[in-house]
Amino acid sequence: MHYGLSVFLGIFFVCSVSSLEAQALKGEDPPVRDTTATALPDSTATADSSAVAIPDSTTVMLPDSLPTTDTTAVIIPDNPTTVDSTAIPVNEKKTKHADDTTTKEKRIVLQLESFMFDTMLVKSRMFSWQVNRYTGAPVMTQLDTMINDHLIDLPFYNNDVGATYLGVSGSAALTFNYFLRPAYHYLYPLTFYDAYRTTPDNIQFFNTRAPFTRFTYNGTLFANRNFEQTDLDILHTQNITPELNAGLMYRRYGGNGLLTNEGTDSRTFTLFASYSGKRYAAHAGYIFNRSTNKHNGGVYSDGDITDTIIDARVIQVNLKKASEKALSHTYFLTHSYGVPLNFFRKNADTLRAGSGTMVYFGNSIEYTTAYRTYTDEISESDSTARKYYHNTFNYFNPFSTPTKDSMRSSLLDARLFASLQPFEPDFIISKILGGAGYRYLNNYYFKPTDYLRPISDNIQHNIFWYANAWGTYQHYFSWSAFIQSYLTGYYQNDLFFKADATMSLYPLPKGIHLHGSISIDLHTPDYFLQNYYSNHLKWDNNFVKTKETKIEVSVGIPDWHVKATGAYSLLFSPVVFNTLAMPIQPANDEEINIATVTLTHDAQVWLLHLDSRIMGQYTDHKDIISIPELSLNEKFYLQYELVKNVMTMQFGADAYFNTPYKMYAYNPAAGAFHLQDKTDIGSFVYVDVFLNFKWKKATLFVKYVNLGQEWGNRMYFSALHYIRPQNVVQFGLSWPFYL
Repeated sequence: MHYGLSVFLGIFFVCSVSSLEAQALKGEDPPVRDTTATALPDSTATADSSAVAIPDSTTVMLPDSLPTTDTTAVIIPDNPTTVDSTAIPVNEKKTKHADDTTTKEKRIVLQLESFMFDTMLVKSRMFSWQVNRYTGAPVMTQLDTMINDHLIDLPFYNNDVGATYLGVSGSAALTFNYFLRPAYHYLYPLTFYDAYRTTPDNIQFFNTRAPFTRFTYNGTLFANRNFEQTDLDILHTQNITPELNAGLMYRRYGGNGLLTNEGTDSRTFTLFASYSGKRYAAHAGYIFNRSTNKHNGGVYSDGDITDTIIDARVIQVNLKKASEKALSHTYFLTHSYGVPLNFFRKNADTLRAGSGTMVYFGNSIEYTTAYRTYTDEISESDSTARKYYHNTFNYFNPFSTPTKDSMRSSLLDARLFASLQPFEPDFIISKILGGAGYRYLNNYYFKPTDYLRPISDNIQHNIFWYANAWGTYQHYFSWSAFIQSYLTGYYQNDLFFKADATMSLYPLPKGIHLHGSISIDLHTPDYFLQNYYSNHLKWDNNFVKTKETKIEVSVGIPDWHVKATGAYSLLFSPVVFNTLAMPIQPANDEEINIATVTLTHDAQVWLLHLDSRIMGQYTDHKDIISIPELSLNEKFYLQYELVKNVMTMQFGADAYFNTPYKMYAYNPAAGAFHLQDKTDIGSFVYVDVFLNFKWKKATLFVKYVNLGQEWGNRMYFSALHYIRPQNVVQFGLSWPFYL
């Protein structure tokens, strides 16, 4: 019941503010109109091109601009008859000409009027964005409409060449690319489910002229239920007014796996609403995330995969009865209000919303509760499971073997910010912003002392400040800088700074885009990395702050479908999980160097396509940071238009490869990937063959998984002792439609 109540209150709040704003603006002059009753566009309106995302130390994407927009109410007559220029814009209203006694019905389309978006953007049938909760600014996102967008069923493959995961959709995952790995969360096991989780920082908001629904399915539709995989993505959103949008989203990734006691079910459900007014903008919602997993610890002997051909269900595994559950509830609101100062506005009545000197005031608040439990049953005669956990049982009762570990966190994050737009949103100094925040954390895990005295939680009160500035020069250059520092609390003296710049040259129609950034991160390892007690693991650490400097550069040439990136990290004192799945920290003065280069290129010769993703990585401490030296993803296919502008077909193969390296192991009790020194995994080419169709907006594919299962060394492992899917036929369907 509280799910629906929270959303109702959020939407009621946004609607109430939109109503108040409409009343406040009622006395303003209507837009200047010509004789066709179409609002004249502002000749000075230009798109803000400075939106460059900045991640903070918690991997929150921070956009660097606040785009503005022009707004009009366009009246579309049913015939070429001239419309009275004084017509009041309303939906489907009957109007009467002053010089005509006949009544004519006009279809009137209202357009969005908001300081947040560019003039051309609001004329789109539909667009989407994410919101920066540090600044209230939008970060524009792309809608999945291309034929290849839904062919990849595992979400972490969308941005990276490969990943370590537990072999089943919905399971814990960690990218190959070091620079795409997120920092540990305050409840660190949730970090490895980021690919499936929805948060206030990655949720999409929409503005659409018609109700929009999207249904996406991927799975083994005709497989045995014991091996079935089912992934669903359902979205519905619609605008109540041109400014007010609401919607819901449901996603599910999961499957029953191939081995004994293997199964995943990761779900997220979101209710959201946004209001984008002339001066006021708000984003609110409720998010529910849940992951439930059966854990078997992987196969007992890798030889059962590499040396023999037997049914996966009879292969011996390390754990017979173990499971994990992680759950979170999130409520959030981000809103801001702009006040025009009119110092540099030539004519305040004719310029677009958000032009000239402006001051913006905003607030963002999030409340999240999250917990994780791990359970298992290991009998005294189960030598395999006891060996897996090094025969460690920390619970007091020697006659009770069941394990039930738990950890819990509650987070309250509140921010206030104000920004000044000195001149124009597309000026070399677009915005100067300052803000302050309060971060409350309440952490709990079971401790033996809980039997002796009242249960006590770890409570943290953290206060921080931050500043942000950005600017742009037309569409040729943009820059930004961000800094955040904690003044008090558990994270006192933590510091994050990032600066970046983008330059665009146009010898080609779509340009050549150069981007560079530098960041400095000094942060305290989170509470559960320093303190934890469970049946199989316990630690009490006193870690120093982790220090990291990153330099990243990239060049993109859209006309040639080429993008190259390079990144370097100088790292001190990172927290990693060692071979015993215990968090450790290298010596404070030990320098760790990491470098990554990537190349993406989509080539086409006649009907033949080759989409390549290549990544090379290097580190001088392979015993601390585990990464493959070379990773490849090659997609080779034939693309043919069966019916012009109606149906397109693709037939081809999608291959993944990485050089051998000490791929991470996973410990279910710790809920983390950890280092291992036993086996090099790699040199296996994992190939899927696919047939892909796009019929108007809908896409449909059929895929045969792991074509080369019996080829080569048969090392199709996704992590130490965990295997990727074996031969199976998968089906996928994505159907977006407007109502």
